[in-house]
Amino acid sequence: MNDEQIFIGRTAELADFTSMLEGRARYWVFALAGSGGIGKTQLLNEMIAHSRARGALHSGLIDFYYTDLQTETGLLSAISSHLGSEHFPQLAQALEQCGAGPAALREEMLDAAVERFISGLRGLAAERTVALFFDTFEKAVEAGVARWFLEKVLPQMRGSAVVVLAGRNAFRLVDGSGEAVGAPGYTQATIPLPLEEVYLLGLSPFSLSETQDYVREYLKKRGEENVPLMVDPERYADLDKPPAEVETIWEKSAGHPVIVALATDWLAEWGTGSIMDVADLSPEEFKREMVNKARELKTPEDEAILRMAHVYHRFNAKIMDAAYPELREKGFDPEQVIQNLRRFSFVKYWPKTGECLLHDEMQRLIERYVWGDIDLTRDVRREISTNVVRYYDRAIAGEPDERAKWALEAERVYHRLYSNLEQGRPEFWHTADDAWSQYKLDFVKMLLSKAEEVNVKLKDPLLGVICRVIRAWVSLEEWELERARELAQSVLDDPVCTQRIRATALAALGVYADRKGESDLAVERYREALGLYRDLEGRLVQGEALPDEYGIPTLKGVRAEIAMLLNSIGIARRRKGLFDEAITYYSRAREVAREEGNLEWLAAALNNIGNMERLRGNLPLARNLCEQALRYRERIHRERPGVAYLRDVGLSHNTLGMVLRDMGEYDRAWEHFTQAEEIFKQLHDRNGLARASRNLGWVCYLKGKAAQEEERRKWFEEALGHYERSRRLCEEFGIEPELPNLLNKIGIIRRALGDTEAAQRAFAQSLQLARDHGDSLFIANDLVRLAEMAYANGDLERVAEYADEVRRFQERGFRFGLAYAEIEELLARVALDAGDYEEAFRHVGENYAHLAHLNRWRFDRKIEALREFFEALPDAEWRRRCAEQLIRVWEEQGLGEEYADLTAICEEYIM
Repeated sequence: MNDEQIFIGRTAELADFTSMLEGRARYWVFALAGSGGIGKTQLLNEMIAHSRARGALHSGLIDFYYTDLQTETGLLSAISSHLGSEHFPQLAQALEQCGAGPAALREEMLDAAVERFISGLRGLAAERTVALFFDTFEKAVEAGVARWFLEKVLPQMRGSAVVVLAGRNAFRLVDGSGEAVGAPGYTQATIPLPLEEVYLLGLSPFSLSETQDYVREYLKKRGEENVPLMVDPERYADLDKPPAEVETIWEKSAGHPVIVALATDWLAEWGTGSIMDVADLSPEEFKREMVNKARELKTPEDEAILRMAHVYHRFNAKIMDAAYPELREKGFDPEQVIQNLRRFSFVKYWPKTGECLLHDEMQRLIERYVWGDIDLTRDVRREISTNVVRYYDRAIAGEPDERAKWALEAERVYHRLYSNLEQGRPEFWHTADDAWSQYKLDFVKMLLSKAEEVNVKLKDPLLGVICRVIRAWVSLEEWELERARELAQSVLDDPVCTQRIRATALAALGVYADRKGESDLAVERYREALGLYRDLEGRLVQGEALPDEYGIPTLKGVRAEIAMLLNSIGIARRRKGLFDEAITYYSRAREVAREEGNLEWLAAALNNIGNMERLRGNLPLARNLCEQALRYRERIHRERPGVAYLRDVGLSHNTLGMVLRDMGEYDRAWEHFTQAEEIFKQLHDRNGLARASRNLGWVCYLKGKAAQEEERRKWFEEALGHYERSRRLCEEFGIEPELPNLLNKIGIIRRALGDTEAAQRAFAQSLQLARDHGDSLFIANDLVRLAEMAYANGDLERVAEYADEVRRFQERGFRFGLAYAEIEELLARVALDAGDYEEAFRHVGENYAHLAHLNRWRFDRKIEALREFFEALPDAEWRRRCAEQLIRVWEEQGLGEEYADLTAICEEYIM
């Protein structure tokens, strides 16, 4: 930062900080609150100087004003870079993996990155005192990174660093016992630490004597630089009787340091008279006059400051060249002007990068009092933004670091929107959409932050709804479900909402409903969105102009949404047991992918169809589809290495493993599940790990069923270990939709181990959770398992109750072949036990009909079991009657040659 600026007063504050730095204070966090321009940054710089003088390792100023610090990964990267990246081994790699991937994966990787960061920090703290300084904290609050930092990172720094936070927001202790008041209207941030560990301070304005000190020191410094002064510095040496203009400055500025600095600058340039000429103005009018000086002086520095107030995200000689091309024409060197700016107290300067930032309060004052008056139509500022966009184009092209490039692109979006809103809106949308498709959530958040920021000035209703719908999707990714719903609904209720934006909002509401377990509502929303996208697709194919869409939809983008919606509806229908409907939607997604030539969408569709064919028992076909999907995904990952595509490879290994498991190829299935587990471990993907553990557990269970008696229990116990590990992952990380399946399998294994009470509890818990989530597949499955246990206990009344509920599923159109087949098989046993052979015949017929219709693999494996049923009948006459009835029922159902094998077995007993 700039070492040439003047520091006045704040002796008590510095003494408190020094006490903390030297370990003599009971607190280790120093929270400074105050309005803009009150002197927070200057005090931080002086604290940094104190830290340096005492041999502490310090971060320098970590200023949230910068775009790239307004994300979690950017912040950790900046702190480690300032302290020395070599002290944080593997942190850079961990942060790279956080940059792209689904939110759950990103959060897991971010937790791992925090662990590496804290480990490095503790290593540093063992050798010397570490001090961290954070400025403009209100920007962190607005960007959403503050809560994460305060809750996840700051508490772990205890004992490893002293931390100073400064911002306009108010700081409050969690127990409400203390508060440092900030600027009016700023969001409050809670420091989640005990009272005794946080020192709260609200900064006060300058006193009259401090104002006098500032004026004297300023004039002295200017004189030493041989800059012509319009006033005699010696007049300000007498502290007992400050000159009248100093009293005027103090009174009219209310001691606010940034206004004191402006007035002193005016005093130096214009002399005594000008200040006294405005002594009768109100404080607000006085402030306006002080700020308007930047327009009146017309020096290169003041012209640069004027432009800095508009550009303001970063400012260097190259940006000045773009924003102020007349400068060189007037014979001035941009580099020298940048150096001259260092003397101003309201300019932040970084010698290492040669960059300046205008103090945010000064930026606000110039926007309000200068640009607002001299550029009513915004044409001048639009021209500046147009020129600055060209600078960003060159900077982005030459930036090798991806994260730094994200920050540049986000800032470019700001100026693109300002310079040409009509062209900027679709550019912003498509850039954000492309980043989203690559799971670059941090990049999306940066883009969104800058678009929202510029719209505070532009107040464009359409840009507002675009930002809200993107924010809704970000909230969904971060599982802030209610906020996502509110944002998406507000978009639908907005009269400026276009068809594409409406479809996007409806899709977001579909995801919301899906995650809340409201499957039917989710499908309804998905279908509404799909209809809108299909209409847009037709109009784009026909070449129809879409002026109301403002250039936002492209044919490729619309078809991508169509493919994703078709898959989403298919998944929702599968969960409801509507297998035929699910595969129809998956097949349509496959057609879209094929037409568009998109290998990624095609692989997703093939994997989903393969899973459906698995559930329907068409295992050779399922294997072929899933193997093809895996090959495609491995190819995509080779060509485009990244977190998202590697995760897809893991998902394909999981699906193919399930197919091979059902085919009885347990060793090959184990290999694929193990590969999936390794990938998910590498990615720290807890959801994937939970599924991989679950699948490994089922392979162990099936191996146990096929094993000799002495080996069986060992396999069952190993299976239970995998399932319990999967359950812990789901419960720890809130992956509730997986729990009905897990509890169901735990119940099956507990029953196989002879622990019937634990099995009963697991099935009951699974059933309750399945009802809560609308998971019809496991409602039916759990009902069958509970019916089997009731049968084993001789509770035939409960068996009938469970069976009736399963039948009601069938009547409502749900097609759970295995559940219906299994309940019919159980009812056949009940009837057989009761000697009601006609009833047993009926249930056996239905059992095989369900299997043949919906799971051919299971049907083929059960053909020989029909002989066991015949042999359980009391005599040959009953066997003949049963065989005739079964053939008659199957012929009436029009099943034809599907049942040739069964018919042949029946004919043995007729003949």
